[in-house]
Amino acid sequence: MTTVFMGGSRKFRQLNRVVRSRILNVVEREFQVVVGDAAGSDRAIQACLAEESYSLVTIYCTGATCRNNLGGWPEEHVTPPPGGRRDFRYYAAKDLAMAEVADFGLMLWDGVSVGTTNNMLNLVERDRKVVVYHGPSRACIDLRDMKGLRDLLGLCERADLDRFERRLRLRERLGGPQGQFHFA
Repeated sequence: MTTVFMGGSRKFRQLNRVVRSRILNVVEREFQVVVGDAAGSDRAIQACLAEESYSLVTIYCTGATCRNNLGGWPEEHVTPPPGGRRDFRYYAAKDLAMAEVADFGLMLWDGVSVGTTNNMLNLVERDRKVVVYHGPSRACIDLRDMKGLRDLLGLCERADLDRFERRLRLRERLGGPQGQFHFA
């Protein structure tokens, strides 16, 4: 069965018709959905799936308790990284687990979210196609490879790219023909 990792930026608390139609297309095709437990996109996606009474959903969370599970779906509890701090690495553990099981992704990205950027990287690194709803342009963009992701990131502000570099080792992970990626 095809599995779709859905997620995105916490700034998306409601879904527009473009995003809803993408989700409903997944429902119509009866794909398995994996989604996280965060506020924002995760919760909005869960609400849409619950409204459809869609059952092929698994909620991923780090640790023993999920923050949101609006449909009472099965849960996958990911072991937290050592240290016990609820920081970026803690929540990224569940995201990496979803990228591992996914056949492709649907990400809602505000152009600044480090977590969603990391999810796109995780999926593309595993040769998974990603449909990205890019909030600033209100458009869906298909990512098939690192070049597509580099092009998408080219729309970002310099300060955001620098933050992605610090948090995600962006240049190293993006690579490129010469093994380096130079931001415009």
